[in-house]
Amino acid sequence: MAESLIIGIDIGTWYVKAAVLSLNNKRVILKSYQEIITKSALFSDNNQLNYQEIVKKLQILKKKLPRFCTQVAVVIPDNAVFTSEISIDSNLSATEIQYSIEQALSMQSSIPIQDLCIDFLKIDDKNTTKSSTSQYRVYATPRELIESRVSALRKAAFKPVFINSESQSLISLLCLLEKPSKYARFNCSKVNKLGHEVKIKHFLLYVAETTTIFCCQNQDSAPYVKTLSAGLSALEELGSEIFLQQLGKNLLKQLDANLIYQDGIDVCKVWLSTEDSNVDNLCISIAQQLEKLDFPVTSSPRKIEVSPLAIYDVLGFHKDETFPIGFEKAIGIAVGFDIWRKAQ
Repeated sequence: MAESLIIGIDIGTWYVKAAVLSLNNKRVILKSYQEIITKSALFSDNNQLNYQEIVKKLQILKKKLPRFCTQVAVVIPDNAVFTSEISIDSNLSATEIQYSIEQALSMQSSIPIQDLCIDFLKIDDKNTTKSSTSQYRVYATPRELIESRVSALRKAAFKPVFINSESQSLISLLCLLEKPSKYARFNCSKVNKLGHEVKIKHFLLYVAETTTIFCCQNQDSAPYVKTLSAGLSALEELGSEIFLQQLGKNLLKQLDANLIYQDGIDVCKVWLSTEDSNVDNLCISIAQQLEKLDFPVTSSPRKIEVSPLAIYDVLGFHKDETFPIGFEKAIGIAVGFDIWRKAQ
């Protein structure tokens, strides 16, 4: 079987990062990664591309990647995606479902429906009886934002096949960590020395330059994502003590929100990822801060473990290479494409 490659691309204001993954093996393999740094901003605060500049950077990037690899999955910013839950009649055809969702969305959005790119997913509620209505989670983003990125990628001889938000790319990384693995520390349950099962729930905390994203997978429901308005820049502005206090309190609050209705979780495993190379030091500091705070949930004893995101343990790659820091979204969007493709 020919090797199937996909390029995950993460476009930041001052960089373009690409990760090339092989998807035909039992384990996802990292084949290559590249980063292009720029002195000219690649997009503005409202997510509009500096088109000519991004095309130039993508063309440079293309020359650094495997020659015949063209399929691209690309990340778009979370703040460019509008999410809503819509109820519609459960006895509609596929065409009628799309029309009904568009009509309902047009009542909620200030952007004309024809100027939006829309995707939607049916929410299965296994705890309720058959209903006359069905619930859908709808995602919408300005069409111009999508088309400008697609056009720039095609101009650089790439073939865009998948687009998703940055938080969803991080959720895809959690899918890698949570699936059955030979690495015991990733297992969702373990047996302790007394022979008792220890249940583990995984979370991801991604500290970017201006925001921090908290996310997890919840069984029988959509992934949970919360974006906090403080990142590495706040660490410099506020100082480490105040920043860590605020981050610790926010983290406990989010853990509480996701565990209060879940019994029997013994260990909260928080995987920390950051665009800063000092991830180990930040990880230790957050763990120390959490030890000073009281966990708000008291229904069962729980332990919080904070560790650097060990994505290199679930990705195959050349052992003589240094594993990249800050490529999580590029890797995650490529993994997300593989998950989406297998679900079709």
